[in-house]
Amino acid sequence: MFLNFNYNDAFVGAVRGTILLLHSVFRGLQAVYQGAIPPLLGYERLHRFNSIAYDHEVFYTSEEYNKRGFFDWEREAIDNNLTKGTHFLVLSAGGGREVIALLREGFEVDAWECNEKLYTFGNTLLEKEGFSCRISPVAPNMFPPIPPGKVYDFCIIGWGAYCQIFPREYRVNLLSQCRGVVKGPVLISYLPIYERGGKSKKVWALARRLVRTLPFFFKDVHEDIVIFQLGVYEGISEEKVKQEAEEAGYDVIMIKTKPYCHAVLVPKAMSCN
Repeated sequence: MFLNFNYNDAFVGAVRGTILLLHSVFRGLQAVYQGAIPPLLGYERLHRFNSIAYDHEVFYTSEEYNKRGFFDWEREAIDNNLTKGTHFLVLSAGGGREVIALLREGFEVDAWECNEKLYTFGNTLLEKEGFSCRISPVAPNMFPPIPPGKVYDFCIIGWGAYCQIFPREYRVNLLSQCRGVVKGPVLISYLPIYERGGKSKKVWALARRLVRTLPFFFKDVHEDIVIFQLGVYEGISEEKVKQEAEEAGYDVIMIKTKPYCHAVLVPKAMSCN
């Protein structure tokens, strides 16, 4: 029996066992910090986390990225739902990718962004490209001070930004105010709810429960809040989109999960026409 022992099989088996163990440990640690850190920080500090993350992220402040134009799904959503008009409102404009794409097509654009590094870069790039449009600063989670009488035909809430507007009251409020100045569709995009499975869900729930017993525990955050190296977001489902749209006075006329989660909302009065 000893003579039939295969050292190669034993070595490969040991490596496989180690990988499975490390994977299990990693999932456990991930569940711990996903369960513990969001409620430990609270909403205010989670938003600050996002500000710091974008301050150090170079991808969104590259000329190549911001001059690439629309993603295919953005292009399709705009083409299929822009029935008329030329005035666009871009919220969470970032470094200007959507703004530049619209300006190249001859649209009139007003754009707003809360991160100073992003809008500073965006304005420098817009000037370099020869556009007079500028991205204006606005406080995080706040609707911009639109001049009285200004009306837009279409609104884009920048790529993935919808799920970084939290708690949900901020999203509903932003959409409600948007309805007052945008007479056409609103395009939102977001990340889905993080799926926790098996034992990791139990570890996540235990870590969350333990943090909530601490004397310095902050106001609880939504269970769908996810924190990772590039920022914090609240996972959004189709049901959430429809509920928040309904509360803000919108109908959802299109919603897709591939290749990226996005939806088009229209004011109820518009969908009834």
